Amino acid sequence: MNNHSKLTQAKNQLTATGQWPSVLRRYPQLQPALDALESGKTSHVACPFHGGKNDFRFYADAFESNRQSSKIAVCSCGTFTATDLIMKCEGVSRITREIVLMLEQAAGLRDGEPVNTAPPAAPTKRPPAKKRNPTVEATKWWNRSQRIDSAGLAYLTNRRLPVETLKLPTTLRYLPKNDYLVNGKCVYQGPALVAFLTRPDTTPAGIIRIFITNDGKTPVIENEGKRVRNKPMLRFGDSLTGSALRMEGDGTGIEHAGEGVETMLAIRACVPDTVNACGTASLLESWEPMPDTKTVMIWADNDENGRGLEAAEALQKRSSLPLTVSHRADYPSDSL
Repeated sequence: MNNHSKLTQAKNQLTATGQWPSVLRRYPQLQPALDALESGKTSHVACPFHGGKNDFRFYADAFESNRQSSKIAVCSCGTFTATDLIMKCEGVSRITREIVLMLEQAAGLRDGEPVNTAPPAAPTKRPPAKKRNPTVEATKWWNRSQRIDSAGLAYLTNRRLPVETLKLPTTLRYLPKNDYLVNGKCVYQGPALVAFLTRPDTTPAGIIRIFITNDGKTPVIENEGKRVRNKPMLRFGDSLTGSALRMEGDGTGIEHAGEGVETMLAIRACVPDTVNACGTASLLESWEPMPDTKTVMIWADNDENGRGLEAAEALQKRSSLPLTVSHRADYPSDSL
């Protein structure tokens, strides 16, 4: 059976079994639109491809098996089939063998055979590598991630977080094995938590990878004798400015913002409000609350160099909302 026949068979099976939404949720760019479709409140969101505000939506009957058209989404930049969306998210102009294999596996046609996405062996002499596309790289990292378990849960437990009762966001996931590359050199191999960052308009901004050890500890990672952060970031598009790992609350109109994912998970365990982990002081300084937010609580890191508090105070001065700054020293540091 050739690739075209395999693709057709997989598409028909996914349509008949209603599995297209779970396939498309592999791509973080599409999650806001899928969430909007499922909520029934509004189907229009910012376009994941050209950024037009309230421009992109799935048709209301996009995933119904009796839908006459193969087009499932529309935007001012075009109409899209499910495979059109996958190609756009993958950054390719045609259906690749890897995409066909992924769809076959999702449709249950390959008995769970893992998809081999490894590139072919490089020739002895090859042209200079093309510049990496950070959007494609970030998407691949997120697509490989899975629900948090094993070392990820051990790490959160070691950080004294109540994992049995804490409602972990779907935008925080886990990768069991990863390479940490610095200028093409692998400086660490191990598991990692993956946090998905969004902007105030809900469009994807990037990811934070939190590298950990197999027993759930924080590793010491060095490159050329110098220690490097265990929390590198990748972005979707041009900038991470204003973004955060957003953990939805109960609609209280109150938002909490801080730097560390672990810190803000601890806050989430204590409050019913929306909680945001920005990842760095610079991103905290540029963070933007949602339009309907009434009050913001900033949880400032009490760094020795004062950068955490400086970022929190800059955000407080910039905002027109009532903001309260709580110093990191105000709560037990060994618990966060």
